[in-house]
Amino acid sequence: MINLSRRWRKRLLRHYLPCSIICSLLIALIVWLIESPNLMFQLSIATAYTALLLLVATLITGPINLILNKSNPVSTDLRRDIGIMAALVGISHIVFGLQVHLGNPLYYIIVQPILPNAGQLRRDVFGLANYMGIAATIILILLLLLSNNASLRWLGRDRWKALQRTNYLLFLFVVIHAVLYFVIEERAWLYIGAFILICSTMLIFQGMGVYHHYKKSRTGDNS
Repeated sequence: MINLSRRWRKRLLRHYLPCSIICSLLIALIVWLIESPNLMFQLSIATAYTALLLLVATLITGPINLILNKSNPVSTDLRRDIGIMAALVGISHIVFGLQVHLGNPLYYIIVQPILPNAGQLRRDVFGLANYMGIAATIILILLLLLSNNASLRWLGRDRWKALQRTNYLLFLFVVIHAVLYFVIEERAWLYIGAFILICSTMLIFQGMGVYHHYKKSRTGDNS
């Protein structure tokens, strides 16, 4: 029988349980809204948007703390747990997404045998979109591996935080990946509008966080 510490029991009840319920309901809702006979496509889209929301949640936690004049430590259980959920849902998106188009995962980056230049690395938009997805996946796994106290102690505060900031690079790769797929699949404006709304929310909060940090720094200098 697994003997969980009080802290982990608290995190499971306060963070993972409600987050899992919300994510499950959101994924189910998106699947229901998408009119497609392909369940893998529905799950791929649903997990993509859910993972994006979770990623944005990790990126706006710091700015919200600054806006509310709360302490903004290097790491908090809430931000860490949301990040872990984002990684898990993001990985599930990858699994579902690989079932949608070509069947063989290699064909996402290598030209199929039935096409010219077979066996070569893709140089088209589809290939570029998948390269961005691979880059995002690597960072996602890195951040998942860093989401523990042992990594923080081993790396030290500054190096750990520097690696955590690849979260922003992850967001950039995700945006490029999504935009290229919008072009490839000629997605409906509903998909694009929802994506823009989510990304704009992150940028607005980040901008507000930068402003409050700058304002606080100036106040501190003048005191």
